[in-house]
Amino acid sequence: MRSTVFTSPALVLALALAAAAACSSTPTTEEPVVTATATTTTDGPDTQPTAQPTAQPTAQPTVQPTSQPTAQPPVKPAWKDMTHDQKMEVMKAEVMPQVSGRFQEVDAKEFAKFECATCHGKAAKTGKFTMPNPDLPKLNAANEFAAHKKSEHDKKMIAFMFSLTPQMQRILNAEAYDPATKKGFGCFSCHTAKK
Repeated sequence: MRSTVFTSPALVLALALAAAAACSSTPTTEEPVVTATATTTTDGPDTQPTAQPTAQPTAQPTVQPTSQPTAQPPVKPAWKDMTHDQKMEVMKAEVMPQVSGRFQEVDAKEFAKFECATCHGKAAKTGKFTMPNPDLPKLNAANEFAAHKKSEHDKKMIAFMFSLTPQMQRILNAEAYDPATKKGFGCFSCHTAKK
């Protein structure tokens, strides 16, 4: 008895699919490919499909996450370099919310109504914010402002102003006052000197 291999359209299709799967350039998983073998028996051809893995799994390319640069906050320009609109925005967004409460902690009654005119005087109501403001208390810096430390209230205000000055320097992005050059932000940026 002689063994004969029979081919049928279904067998050819299965073999074609198996070849295509085996030659695929990017297999994602190992899948069994159906192949068929045919044998001749005394009763006729006996074709049995068998599942056999035909390809080794290939390593998938590793996708490396790309690191995004973190956005840096914009650098605030120095107070002296700001436009009028930028200064107004700093006053509205930073000075008023950060400073008003501090004044009210020192004297809730005197500073109950904290507004632009509190520091800038009556001219603020007409849109003029020139500093120093002659309406603010005039200062005598002699002996570390000794003339302004007569009452407990005054001592408290002087201590408060000394703590407020560096905060305002940071908010305004202004240089600290330098006695050698007489430039920078300090007490006399807001107050005038007592003659």
